[in-house]
Amino acid sequence: MTARTATPVSVSSKGFKGWHRFDSPQSRHGLQMQETDYMPAEEYVKLEQTYGAHNYHPLPVVISKANGVWVWDIDGKKYIDMLSSYSAINQGHLHPRIVKAARDQLERVSLTSRAFSNDRMGPFLKKLCNSAAWRWHSP
Repeated sequence: MTARTATPVSVSSKGFKGWHRFDSPQSRHGLQMQETDYMPAEEYVKLEQTYGAHNYHPLPVVISKANGVWVWDIDGKKYIDMLSSYSAINQGHLHPRIVKAARDQLERVSLTSRAFSNDRMGPFLKKLCNSAAWRWHSP
């Protein structure tokens, strides 16, 4: 198995600039992604439609940054995110307490498979079940 790494190139006011991925020289099907220049929103949408699974039909807005209830598209247009609770961002984007908790956790361990127990899940589930008057919860 060959080792692979990917590093972010940069994020600018005009959006994410892309990834460079370097595969081992032994890799037969190596992929090296080049830095992308700014593209119109339609090009980002076209790329997602061409290479992404069609399990969602997103709105034709390409978000490049967010904070609180606000999101900005790649052209700098500001929107209020009225769909945040549609998924998992009902607390707003980049909430300072959540960012701190995420950073603290990432400094401990990024993710554990559900094939293992960890020192956070049990206490979290107990607090969640007691708060919501549930018998149990499936994470």
